[in-house]
Amino acid sequence: MDVKGSGAITDLTDNLFIIWRNKGREKALQRVQAGEQLSEKDQQLLGAPASVLMLEKQRNGEGWEGGVPLFLDEQSHQFITSEGGSPYNYIANMPKSEYDEIWKQENVLAL
Repeated sequence: MDVKGSGAITDLTDNLFIIWRNKGREKALQRVQAGEQLSEKDQQLLGAPASVLMLEKQRNGEGWEGGVPLFLDEQSHQFITSEGGSPYNYIANMPKSEYDEIWKQENVLAL
């Protein structure tokens, strides 16, 4: 576990989640935006998730422990589970891609 401080902190918890941030990928994305040449390592980092949500401890029962890869959608500021996936529109209570289609059908006239 990657928790700083006393081991008693993790002993008292029922569930322990850790969010790991891929700083190498962030630096590679900055190089892309700056138009710099990417190394082979940078190209591999771009294929990796932006973050990983890890469940490190589950006290009750035979529960699942592991990680979920997450990708940041910069426009909505949401983490989603697949790169290029559609963020969720909480006001419309549906994924953004579905809401966009419905809005187009109702508000855009076909020529």
